[in-house]
Amino acid sequence: MHVKKKVVKYDTDGVMRKMLITLIEDFQKNHGDPSLYNSLLCIIKQGSVSEIRGALDDLSDGPFKERHQLKTLLKRYRFKNDLFTDSELDEKAEKAFQATQSRLRQLDLSKLDRETELVLKGAAVVCHQILGAYDDEYHRSLCIFGKRASYGVPARLACEAERWQIPLSGSCDQIEWFDAEMRRVETVQNYWLSQLQENPSGSLYHEVDTLNLTLVNKTFKSRRCIVPNTTIGSYMTKGLGDYIQKRLKVNGYDITALQFIHRHLAKRGSVHGFYTTADLSSASDSITDALLARILPPCWMKILRLSRIEKVKLPSGEVEELETFATMGVGYTFPLETLVFLCLLKSIWTLYNPRRSKGVISVYGDDLIYPTSMHDEVVRHFPAIGLCINFDKTYTQGPFRESCGGDYHHGIEVRPFNPEGEGGGISQKRFHAYLFKCINGLKNRWASEELESTLNYLLCQAREVGPLYVVPSDFPDVSGIQSSLPLDPWLKDRGVKTPRSIGHGIFRFSYLGACSDLRKEERHEPYLWLSLRGGLDSAERYTSRACEYIQPLPKHLLNLRQLAKEFEFAREHGPLEWVVVDSKTVRSCVTGRRIPKMESWVTIPTSTYYKRKASTSRFER
Repeated sequence: MHVKKKVVKYDTDGVMRKMLITLIEDFQKNHGDPSLYNSLLCIIKQGSVSEIRGALDDLSDGPFKERHQLKTLLKRYRFKNDLFTDSELDEKAEKAFQATQSRLRQLDLSKLDRETELVLKGAAVVCHQILGAYDDEYHRSLCIFGKRASYGVPARLACEAERWQIPLSGSCDQIEWFDAEMRRVETVQNYWLSQLQENPSGSLYHEVDTLNLTLVNKTFKSRRCIVPNTTIGSYMTKGLGDYIQKRLKVNGYDITALQFIHRHLAKRGSVHGFYTTADLSSASDSITDALLARILPPCWMKILRLSRIEKVKLPSGEVEELETFATMGVGYTFPLETLVFLCLLKSIWTLYNPRRSKGVISVYGDDLIYPTSMHDEVVRHFPAIGLCINFDKTYTQGPFRESCGGDYHHGIEVRPFNPEGEGGGISQKRFHAYLFKCINGLKNRWASEELESTLNYLLCQAREVGPLYVVPSDFPDVSGIQSSLPLDPWLKDRGVKTPRSIGHGIFRFSYLGACSDLRKEERHEPYLWLSLRGGLDSAERYTSRACEYIQPLPKHLLNLRQLAKEFEFAREHGPLEWVVVDSKTVRSCVTGRRIPKMESWVTIPTSTYYKRKASTSRFER
C-alpha cells in the first residue's frame, strides 16, 4: 500500500518573535545595559500579538536607529492571529476607498481662493511646457500590453499570447481607438480570423464599463486597492505612461534615476534641515478629473479621458462611481501623479518666491521633496484641491528625513529591516529562503558584531532546514548568505558551503533559486509582434533566437550537445523558453540544414517555488 509522505510545514511566527528577542539582547550587550528595553522584552516573551504591537508603538527609549528597527520590524508581517482578520482588513480598505470617493465628491474647484487659483494656473503653465502637444502616432508607437493581470486575463494565465486571444476587453472608447489601428494591420486581422474560424460564434471585442477592485497586503493593518485595467486599456495606458515619462525625462526629471536622487536629498536634508520630505495619503486616488482639467493641456485630457473607465465593482459587490481619475493598476498612474505633484510644487515655489531663486523640488510618485520654507504653503493649498498630506510620514523639522527607501538621521542611514510575510505553515524551501532574506536584510543594515546573537540564531535555523549557501552580494536576498571572499569573519567555522575557485577569479557555487512552473506555448505570433514593435529588451527578443537558426550555423555549434547549451533559454530571459526535444533534429525549410527540434514554453506567474541551483560568478574581495 502506498503511504503518502507527510509534508512538514514551518511557521515563521516563532522566528519573528525570537528575532525581536535576540535583537534586544544584542542591543543590551552592545550598551552594556541589561535593563535597556527590559519591559518590552518581557512583553515579547509572554504577551499576545496585540500587546507586543502596542508596546512597540509606545517604545521611546534607546538610540534612534535601534528604536526605529524595533518599532518597524513587524510592520509588514502578519501573525497568524494578528490584530485584524482578512475580512476586517478587506472591510477597512473598502470603507477607506469609499470615504475617499465621498470626500472627492464634495470637492468644488470652482470655489477656490485667489492664491490657490494662481497655484493651479502656474501649474498649468509648467505642465504645458513639460508635455507639449499630444502626438497620437508617437503614443501608438509606445503601446504594448501590460505584464500583469487584466480584465478577462487572470494572473495565472497572464502572458502575451493570452492578451491577443479574442475577445479583447475594453471600454467603448478604448475599443474604437484600438481598432482604428489594428484594422489596418493585416497580420493581426489574419491572426484573429484564424481564431474566429475555430470559434465562429466568437467576437473580437468584449465591451466593459465597470472594472473590479482587488485588495493586496500593504502592512499588517492595511491593504492597498488596485484596479486591474481592461486588456486594451492596459495597452493604451502603458503607452501613455511611457509617453509622460519620456516628456519628464526631456525636461530633466528622469523617473528611473529619481529614487537615487531622492535618497541623496533626504540624506542632505537630515543634516541641514533645508529640505522637507513629504508623503501624501491616498495620493493617486485623490487626483480628480476636475484637477487634471485645470492643469493638463486639452489635447492630453481628451486622450486620458478616452482611456478611462468611470465605474468600479468593490469586493462586496457594490458598484461605485469613480471620482478618482487614475487608480493603481492603470499604466499611466505613476508618471501622471509624478507630473501633477511636480507642477503644483513648482507653481507654489514660484508664487511665493518672487526673486525666482532656485529651490530644490523633486517628486517621485507620492514622495515629495521641497524647500522647508514653503511647507506652510503646501499644507495650505494641497488640501484645498483634494490632496491630503500624510503628516505621519512628512518630516519638516528635526534630524530625520525619509524618501524612496532611504531613512536618514543626522546624515546616517538608519533604514530598518522589515520583511514581508504571513504567519502559517510554509514549505521547507520557502522557509529556507525566508531565513536567508532575514540574515541578509539585517546584515546589510548592521555590522555583524552588533547582531551576534540574532545572526547566530538565524544561521542555526537555516542550517537545520538546508545547506548554508554563500552567494555574491548582487544575488537575491533569498538565494543564500551574501558575502565577499575570503568569507566574512562571522561566517567562518559555521558549516557554510564555501564557493570553489575554477580559475581567473571565477567561483562555482550553489544557491537557492526561485522558479516558476511552465506550460507549453504554441501561439508564437504575439511574441513575434511584440519583438518587432520593440517591446522586448535585447536579451528577450524572440526573433534573435529564431534568426540564429535561420542563418548558417558556425562550425563550433554543429555539435548537438553544444547547440542545446547555446540555445536553451534561461528562465529570467524573455517570455518564451526554448527547450531541445529529445535530441531530435528537423530539416530547415529555409537553409536546408538540420537543426534541433525545440518546444516553446511560457512561465506561469503565480507558481513560484524554490530549488537548489548552481552558478559561476566573481565575488567581491
